Amino acid sequence: MPVIQSFEDWKEELQTEGKIFDEYGEEISLDDFIRLVESKQAVSSNQNHYDYCIAENRGWDMSNDWKDVEGYSFSSSDFS
Repeated sequence: MPVIQSFEDWKEELQTEGKIFDEYGEEISLDDFIRLVESKQAVSSNQNHYDYCIAENRGWDMSNDWKDVEGYSFSSSDFS
């Protein structure tokens, strides 16, 4: 699997491999997934994880976090 660095990378990867499941274990289509992600990105009141962490300035290690050229927030860290 190639390294995912952007939402465009995700779209390309998901067109050729794998299935997408929601948090309830239900499979969703790639088109529905893309619509969902884009709809969330388009709402200005939705908080961007990367922007939030930078603004809070709590000394979090942000070396594994970034925003792609379209402003989508990414993290290669595990969540706990």
